[in-house]
Amino acid sequence: MKLTILIILHSVTMNSCAQKTDCSELKTGTFTTQTESNGVITVTRTETQSIEDIPAIDKKMVNSIHWTSDCSFTIEYESGDKPPTPTADLPIDCEIIEVGEDYHIVRSQIRGTEIQFDYLMENKKN
Repeated sequence: MKLTILIILHSVTMNSCAQKTDCSELKTGTFTTQTESNGVITVTRTETQSIEDIPAIDKKMVNSIHWTSDCSFTIEYESGDKPPTPTADLPIDCEIIEVGEDYHIVRSQIRGTEIQFDYLMENKKN
């Protein structure tokens, strides 16, 4: 009996690990995220740009976006209100690591640094 339960648990675990994340619906659209320092940020993705609107601090930034795989992309600052950080000109490599019904989680790393962060994006219906 214990062996049967163990086999079933192993099978379920392996099956869930084998599922692929479908990111096709997330390549374009409007999404929101929230940070402690900047409040709600609205991100609008098009085929070629990721536009960040941060009303709490009256900032707007346009980044180019290049999809490197179904769930991975790179963004680079293009125009608008540049963040006042020494890493602002560095590309940010991003990977969508989890997709839910109305959200997705992105893991990002500033290229050439060890700075990595995860954030939850709420999917907005257009």
